[in-house]
Amino acid sequence: MNLIDERGRLFGRINAIDAAAIALAMGAVAFAYTGYRIFRLPPAPDVTAVEPSSLQEGPALRVRLAGRHFLPFMRVFVRRSGASATLVHDPAVYTPADDYTLVNTTLAPWAVESPSLAQVQLPDDLGPGVYDLVFYNETRQVGMQRAAFTITPRPVQAAAPPPRTPPLSVDSASVTARFICRPQVAALVKAGDAEKSPADAPAGWRSATIASISARRETVSRSTVNEGGRWLSADEPVIVLEAVLTVPVTDLDGTKVHGADPIKAGGTLTFETSAYLLRGWILNVSVSRPRSAE
Repeated sequence: MNLIDERGRLFGRINAIDAAAIALAMGAVAFAYTGYRIFRLPPAPDVTAVEPSSLQEGPALRVRLAGRHFLPFMRVFVRRSGASATLVHDPAVYTPADDYTLVNTTLAPWAVESPSLAQVQLPDDLGPGVYDLVFYNETRQVGMQRAAFTITPRPVQAAAPPPRTPPLSVDSASVTARFICRPQVAALVKAGDAEKSPADAPAGWRSATIASISARRETVSRSTVNEGGRWLSADEPVIVLEAVLTVPVTDLDGTKVHGADPIKAGGTLTFETSAYLLRGWILNVSVSRPRSAE
């Protein structure tokens, strides 16, 4: 049997032109199928598990994804679940790098281990809430995992109680002091006088008192004044008082102090009541009767 007979039929059954058309059609179908397999879009990612599904807020958080069709060229974004208008970062606590970084979705780097396993590094400083994972290829969104994971708030730590300062040891010092004052002031000074508390006195303040006046003598103090461009010397009568005072003192780094004044021989002492003010020199200090302040 001839391949093409005298009537132009292939194997005596099919017209040669029809056979060529059928072959051409089959080639076109094969070419189209091959092109479809090569150039078709990959299937959408399918997430079957997210571990862990709940994380405590903090930096450097990661989640692992299990599923199908994970490809490394895809991009993964994080957004708050259920409200597309809600920002990923809280504007009250997040400081943007510029005016355009607070958006509804934030890119999250991810690493594909296989088409069925991947890992997503979450953006830092995600606040508490439920978040979706949104998958994109180069041109469009190709998948979404709603309510993929939850960020829980950090536990509230109880405030540490302030350190308790032990009470200072308060001693009673017998202080001998010499004051020089005008006669009218000296007439007001008597044993038993107590100094007035300062306006900024701390709690538990104890006032110094005059225990006794051991000496009282009159003398003259010479002062120089300028009168009409001339310097004149004038003598003024004064009273020298030597008194013994009972002064509460505390120990501050080895120094006895009353209020802000160091109490030591050679130092100065101010004693003020509602009626008068004395300033003088400390001649001697003797500390006795130690007791703890409450």
